[in-house]
Amino acid sequence: MIFLRSCLDLIGGIPYHVIFERNKADFADIAGGLWRKIQRCYSQKFIWGNQRIEFKQLLGKKILPIAILLLASFQSRAQVPAATVPAFSFTAANKTAFTHQQLQKNSLLFFCFFDVSCSHCQHAIEKISSHYKEFSKTAIYLISLDKPEAMNAFLKKHGGNLTSQKNVTILQDTQDQFITLFRPKKYPSLFLYDQHKKLLLYDDEEAHFGQFLRKVKEAAAAL
Repeated sequence: MIFLRSCLDLIGGIPYHVIFERNKADFADIAGGLWRKIQRCYSQKFIWGNQRIEFKQLLGKKILPIAILLLASFQSRAQVPAATVPAFSFTAANKTAFTHQQLQKNSLLFFCFFDVSCSHCQHAIEKISSHYKEFSKTAIYLISLDKPEAMNAFLKKHGGNLTSQKNVTILQDTQDQFITLFRPKKYPSLFLYDQHKKLLLYDDEEAHFGQFLRKVKEAAAAL
């Protein structure tokens, strides 16, 4: 019973006593909400340590209890995104090192951490590409653990407006630094920092992209 209560608390964000003390109609509503949470996670890739784990891979192996426990663990041990831009060293398209010291000065800094096999990342990149003009005063950094060839093909297909922009930099994380240093929760991870490299906004739901547009407009006006 304790294990079940813990899972309900962690996965659904619903206190266990609510589940067991409400009437049947309320229970049906709560159960439906919990199921929708699991469905949303189905195609998402979670970040665990330095590994990328896809929730549906666990379901495909018919080990739902382990999958639920893993999701609960993700929720309970969620990383706190970096409050300031950390020191890093990624690899630029020309194979040279690109460090935090080369970030655009006196500019908003927008980081998108993506995976080429992640459908949610596709949607996020498409949204950024569609609104690239609204990021004219923002330096955009697109970072992935994937191979350059895969990244370029992905961005050509889903982010066609981005690859030729002067304020867009494509970076490969060859040393698995981003997850450790920036502490994202899952893909796609979107970070917006101000000109002082302080975090303004973090989110990992592409459906919430509109809030970045509003924050960019607000912050850019204050530069």
